[in-house]
Amino acid sequence: MDREKAKEYLKSMLPRYLKTRGILTGGYFNCLNPAHRDSRPMMSFNPKDNTVHCFGCGATYDIFGVLGITCGLSTYAEQFSRACELFLPEEAIQPPQIRTSGIRQVGSRAQPEKAVDYSAYLRECAARVRDTEYFRDIGLSQDIIQKYNLGMDPEFKGANGDTFPAVIIPHGIYGFLAINLEEPEDSAFRLYYGRDSLFNPLIPPDADRLFITFTELEALALLEVKAPVIALGNSANIGELITVMSQLPLNRTCYLVDSGDPDWRGLAEIIRSELTSLGIRCETLSLSYPWQNVAEYLTRDREDFEQRLRNLDRIIHASGKRLPEILRFSAVTDDESFMEPSFLPGIYAICASPGIRRRLIASWVLRADPESMHYIYVSGERDWMLLGQHIYEGSQIVNEKYSLQFPKIELAMTGDISSPGDAALEITNLILARRIKNETENTVLINADRHGNADARWHWYLSLLNELSKRLSALELAVVVFFRKSECELASEVGNQVFRITSVLDCDTAPGSDEEADTMAATILTRENSGEPVSFEIRLE
Repeated sequence: MDREKAKEYLKSMLPRYLKTRGILTGGYFNCLNPAHRDSRPMMSFNPKDNTVHCFGCGATYDIFGVLGITCGLSTYAEQFSRACELFLPEEAIQPPQIRTSGIRQVGSRAQPEKAVDYSAYLRECAARVRDTEYFRDIGLSQDIIQKYNLGMDPEFKGANGDTFPAVIIPHGIYGFLAINLEEPEDSAFRLYYGRDSLFNPLIPPDADRLFITFTELEALALLEVKAPVIALGNSANIGELITVMSQLPLNRTCYLVDSGDPDWRGLAEIIRSELTSLGIRCETLSLSYPWQNVAEYLTRDREDFEQRLRNLDRIIHASGKRLPEILRFSAVTDDESFMEPSFLPGIYAICASPGIRRRLIASWVLRADPESMHYIYVSGERDWMLLGQHIYEGSQIVNEKYSLQFPKIELAMTGDISSPGDAALEITNLILARRIKNETENTVLINADRHGNADARWHWYLSLLNELSKRLSALELAVVVFFRKSECELASEVGNQVFRITSVLDCDTAPGSDEEADTMAATILTRENSGEPVSFEIRLE
């Protein structure tokens, strides 16, 4: 291959090279220009000419320019030679002369030809760690700071010669991460130097689970709460990670911690596929939900973070009771569902008879898309059986298998739970079981027509809703509470909106009469927080 053909081929390798560095070319990413401190991603890949262009500073680079930045190569000859070494190894090209003018002259990641021992520099930085509050502000204890030799350099010098304070996170003695304290949240100002390597690759052999994070800060947050963890740090370390994992016992579960970064999600899928092929159980979890990442979770609510990790197995495997098997069916009483299940987050109260309540819920379930909606029903065994009968009959009408409704709804309480706090915990676990596994949205349906007289029920369900509000305030959840049709006053104390359903055949003193009717007209009164009630007709066939 002549030089010009080699040049064109090497230019076409830019997307592949960017991918190895954790940069996906399908959207915008942080500018590679060291002189441009972008506050948001503004660079994108142009497949027409195989270049990257920043719409903020105007910088444009091909594969050779990118290698010049990432490998610290100042001449085109060095950049071309490095590209041939990476993508045309059969060519007799002189090895690149990577600039190694000192530990403070770093680019995004410089790779020395020989490993350099930075232990003396890292000790100096560790001795100055008390000069910054950064690590303590993000929730790390002095034990973790000392154990992982975290440090601080008040005059760290970047590749373009600018000086800034930086905290230092070692990767052993042959490499480290420097975070610019002037821009700590900007990934473009997190500079690696030295040999690519995993962060904290030594895992206790008896650990029954292992977390894998993208960044070192997320790993440190998990180490703070005594969770075994490895940080990838860079996409170039995937091979090393797979090698390390292949040498560990298989009797453990590996959790890839989703931080919301789309680039990490792509890498996590590659890792999950590789680990699964090795026979390692592997799941991707939004462990920090509703916070952005586990480092933020640690600073926002450390106690809740620790409790979630302690109860993680219980949360992940939480499941309610499936709809009961129906051994017989009776005459069809519903024609079609009469209301879309489209509640916005908030607490809603509905006053209706037991029969109408079950028909309403059945209609929601039959219309729900199992990929986007899931109901958690809080009620008793008898009511659950009757609801199952309604759903079974409705599924016959729409020619769907009854078993197809199973993923759409589950019972949260299979028996009487005396404590509202215990009930709230069970409901929360069912919700988190789906949310942290990136599954469907949830709506909680509560049958408040239980637990004794009106005063006793009012106290019990008010306590339950208070507990749910404390646990789920950040989850933007819809909760629908069903009261008896005569209890609109109680309902108005609970719901953001109150609905009352009445019918000429709807009577609490004659249970079952509304279930036997072929057709009935009902009126729903929707009482907003202000203004006059609104009414409209619905029909249940």
